[in-house]
Amino acid sequence: MKLSSDQEFLNNLIKYVDVLVNTFNDNNLVAIKDMNLNYVYVSERFAKDVFGSNPDSIIDKSDLDLKFPQLEAFCKASHDEDLRVLSSPDQVTFLKIYAFSSGLKPVIFNKAPLINKDTGASVGLAIRAFHLKAMNLTQKIIHAFHIRLGVPRHKVKLTPPPRLSPREQQVTFLFLANFASADIANIINQIEGKNISKSYIDKVFAEQLYVKFNVNDRKSLYDKMVAYGFSDSPPPRLLSNCSIEITNLMDI
Repeated sequence: MKLSSDQEFLNNLIKYVDVLVNTFNDNNLVAIKDMNLNYVYVSERFAKDVFGSNPDSIIDKSDLDLKFPQLEAFCKASHDEDLRVLSSPDQVTFLKIYAFSSGLKPVIFNKAPLINKDTGASVGLAIRAFHLKAMNLTQKIIHAFHIRLGVPRHKVKLTPPPRLSPREQQVTFLFLANFASADIANIINQIEGKNISKSYIDKVFAEQLYVKFNVNDRKSLYDKMVAYGFSDSPPPRLLSNCSIEITNLMDI
């Protein structure tokens, strides 16, 4: 059997991905880059949600070639990350919070090198992205079953929502995104270049958030935060313009 060339492999992969994206739905944030880190495939939704543009304006360009002033830091970080991912055999996951065209939102980016198994050569980079919802998926599933079974939804009697400090806003957002204390400390340290410990984050919960929300445990805190609508809020601007590797922090 004749081995396919690396370029043929990449071309066939692009066609296959395009068929999959257009068959299932148009909400897939998918992109492919070649070994020069130029985009060779960009889904409509990726181009729109990330860059506020269309695929034709992005194809055959690298992140460094793109002229989107509000995303200059994003493009520079992405280029540096891609160089590292290309030299790795494994998928790498990043949490990115930038002023994307769809607004200031957290987006998960999974990046992995594309390997032609026939030749063993790397031919490019695959990118799959999706918006990180602060609302825990498990809670949504439980709520869906409650509706199906006719279980009355627990109602929390609410007073006006408490005012949160910038640090409390950070911790709240990451907590609702299902990160544990150690992960929250790790992420904030990467953003701010500090050395915040897990015990410090635990104290924010126990001595500040529990008091402000009048609860005694994280389950009750989570329920109240969701009831107040904190899970629907965009991330605070003090978390903006950051790209953090979270490969070992959460199972995507």
